[in-house]
Amino acid sequence: MTDPRNRYRSPFDFNLKDMTVEEAEERLRSMGIEPNSWVNNEEYVKTGDKATLPTFKFYAEMLGHIRDICKDQVKHDVQEIDTLSYQLRRLKRGGGH
Repeated sequence: MTDPRNRYRSPFDFNLKDMTVEEAEERLRSMGIEPNSWVNNEEYVKTGDKATLPTFKFYAEMLGHIRDICKDQVKHDVQEIDTLSYQLRRLKRGGGH
């Protein structure tokens, strides 16, 4: 079992309901995020495109790879079950090895 102190914690893992607005803003500033200073980049974004966070894009790609791996594993497992079921039927009916 891993030590809970060594477990990854997101830098955004804090409870806002227990903080004042000033404390929350200070917490964001300490992480390098300046509150109330949004960047207006609408003139650089193509119509219909939305802003994306690179981290979320990476997570989406990673989840897509995991999905493909799981599908391949399920396909392999189903084939293995079919093969073993066939062998079991043959053995029960005396059809050989």
